[in-house]
Amino acid sequence: IEKDWGKSFPESWIWLHCNTFDTSEASFTFSVAKIPWLGSYFIGFISYLKVGRELYNFSTWSKAHIGSLKYRDNNLKISLVNKDLVLDVKATNNLPGNLRAPVKGSMSRMIKETVDASIQIELKDRSGLTLFNDTGRRAGLEIIDKMLGYFENPQQ
Repeated sequence: IEKDWGKSFPESWIWLHCNTFDTSEASFTFSVAKIPWLGSYFIGFISYLKVGRELYNFSTWSKAHIGSLKYRDNNLKISLVNKDLVLDVKATNNLPGNLRAPVKGSMSRMIKETVDASIQIELKDRSGLTLFNDTGRRAGLEIIDKMLGYFENPQQ
């Protein structure tokens, strides 16, 4: 059961989540959004990869950063970097449907969401040694196109 509190969502965001991996007991979540702050905004993100009992954190507040984020031909590619690790993610956006979202208290916004995305994750240490590599199925994915503009160069 999902519950969204408040009257509005951020202006733009990307959300990705998967609990169903092919060969391991793993869970992954990623969310990036334009966060209103003191009359301005910042782009903040939070991401976790849990493999067995290990929890890997890649988030704004933990001083990680988004090395790259690109969306082409229904494929979302994200590279997350912290002081010790690099997490590369590729998600394929399959069969998105319309979902209503709040705007100033009214459910008047339509966004695209899928719960049928596939995801490929590779976690490496800074020397390039692979610590985790797996494919996930039945992932949830929402992409608000405006968020892509904060990461991609339209000339590319």
